[in-house]
Order: sequence, then structure tokens, then C-alpha cells
Amino acid sequence: MSAGAKPVMWLLAGPNGAGKSTFYTYQIQPRFPDLSFINADLIAQQLWPGEELQHGYQASEKAMEQREECLQRRTSFVTETVFSHPSKLELIERARGHGFVVLLVCVYVPVEVAVRRVNYRVRCGGHAVPEEKIRARHARALRHLAEAVKQADRVLVYDNGHHGRTHVSIAAVQDGVVRWKIEPRPAWAVELLSLLPQTQ
Repeated sequence: MSAGAKPVMWLLAGPNGAGKSTFYTYQIQPRFPDLSFINADLIAQQLWPGEELQHGYQASEKAMEQREECLQRRTSFVTETVFSHPSKLELIERARGHGFVVLLVCVYVPVEVAVRRVNYRVRCGGHAVPEEKIRARHARALRHLAEAVKQADRVLVYDNGHHGRTHVSIAAVQDGVVRWKIEPRPAWAVELLSLLPQTQ
């Protein structure tokens, strides 16, 4: 970050199994290797290997503490959320209140794809999420994301549900205006961005 530049909070948002961590690994980390990646799932894996589900709450608390430390220090960072709870809207407000630029990256997949991917991840040794929790979170996430896109300084929207194609760029929001990058426009993305001004 150059002298005088604002710190940036990258907020990766989307359902379980959408590919948020993969987006970080291939799109953000190579370009910004010094940024902290605050991820409750990774914290649980590091501190309680094999017992991640039992310690999900503690991992979330530690992630919250790490985010707060970055906010207080005005240090740029990356974090992720399934956006099943409106508390992340408060995080956006707090970050902007501390002088951060908020870059929201929305990564979406249909719920059936999310369930399959989490099951595959578990078979490969990754962390588990109960199916009923995936479905419940998925239903709430789009509502909260629709609010978040109005608060963030910039929004990038990706569809990661295509077989053989990853993180297809759908739209970007800059200065409150939606610029579509694909036709036809997916119904979920139209719903997500429906309250913002549109470009052709």
C-alpha cells in the first residue's frame, strides 16, 4: 500500500462450496502475497485439526479478533463470509468508518452445486459443513448480499457454477453503477443487483 493510500478490505462472499478460498488462492494471493487472509475454517483446521466442527464458534471468534486488529491498525486484509447473518453488514460499515476501501467479491453457485462441492471437499480431506446448514445459509445469503452491494465501494460478481469454467465474471459495480459483462444475465445476479443503477 503506497503512502497515503487507503487500506483495503477484500470481502469474499458466497455460499459454502462456492469457491471463495479458491478465488483467494489464484486471484488475490499471487498479486498481493503480503495480505493477511482471515478465514475461520482455516483457523479451525490449524488449531483443532480433526475437530473443526466442534470448534466452529471459537474459530469464528478468533477470526473476528483478527479482523478487528486489522481495522484498528488500518492494515489491508482479506476475509470471507457465507453472509448468512447480517453482522457482516456491520463489518462493512466498521471498515468504512476506519477509512477502508471495501471491495466485495461475490462468488455464487446454486445450492445443489454447493452441497456436492462440500461433500467432495470432505472426501478430499477438507472441512465439513452439515448439509442442512448449507441449505439454510444459501437461502439467507442472497438477501444479505443484496444489501452489501449497496454499501461496498466496489463489487465484483462471479458465477462459479459452470462445469469446466471457474469464476466466470458476471458484473462489476463501480460508483454505485452496475456494468454487466455477460449475456444472458443470470436470474440470481439480476435479483442481487436489481436495486442499483444499470448500464447497458
